[in-house]
Amino acid sequence: GATWAPLGLSVAWDGIRLLAAWMDYRGLMFDSSSDGGGTWGQDRMVCGRECTTDIPDNRLTNIAVASDDTIHILSGGLAGLGNSAVYYIRSADGGETWDPPQMLATGALYGLGGPRLAVNPANPSELSVVYAIKGPNGTFQVEARSSENGGETWQDPQVIGDMGVGCLQYLRPQ
Repeated sequence: GATWAPLGLSVAWDGIRLLAAWMDYRGLMFDSSSDGGGTWGQDRMVCGRECTTDIPDNRLTNIAVASDDTIHILSGGLAGLGNSAVYYIRSADGGETWDPPQMLATGALYGLGGPRLAVNPANPSELSVVYAIKGPNGTFQVEARSSENGGETWQDPQVIGDMGVGCLQYLRPQ
């Protein structure tokens, strides 16, 4: 394991199964376990390489399950400033099939912590996504997008905060 690279792993429970989503050289992958992780099914490809990056340390995933059992996944990758994206993908049949990916953001994303997805437990049609992206003034801003129809469509991004220059201030040569 000393040479293994992070694969952007994310896990969630659907009440019966442990669900896992991750990125690897094939793309965005999904699997489930009905015995708490003791055994796993066959890996399923959710989205091909178009939803990933070639930089293993910067593969990001976030998985959530709605009360109606719809599985929601965010995937993203930081392939360099100006060449990043956040994708949203969902499955209404327990992960057997997946809707085509929707690109929610593109540009210079700030990856520490990655994009995050939340589902309203009282209303599975209400979703929210937050991520940090480089704004027009050169600093990183936190943006949020919401969906009121289970991820079919998304409202325009709303700026909800400013992170300043983020981690880039620590990466500049002195």
